[in-house]
Amino acid sequence: MHHQQTLIEAHHDNLRRANESLKRASLHDPLTGLPNRGYLGQHLSEVIACARTQAFQVGLIFIDMDRFKEINDRHGHAAGDSLLVELSERLRSSIRDSDLSPDSAETSL
Repeated sequence: MHHQQTLIEAHHDNLRRANESLKRASLHDPLTGLPNRGYLGQHLSEVIACARTQAFQVGLIFIDMDRFKEINDRHGHAAGDSLLVELSERLRSSIRDSDLSPDSAETSL
């Protein structure tokens, strides 16, 4: 009986980890690991609601890479991917983990 319960618990843990992995994959870009539009939609509404109730300001930066299609067309998708990875690393090094967390929005101000 104990062995069966251990197997069930292990299976449950595996399912939980798989669900967490799927959720992360659905909310992050596979190439860069940065949050995607789905994440933005969920996160932004949470942050705005938190800002309203706790009276703090929210900032949003939109970055558009002009002529990115030309890089892919001229130099290939590998070059475009390399550029996106480099940009994502620079962005990631410029922000704090708390900058993307509505739970710690107050402490990151």
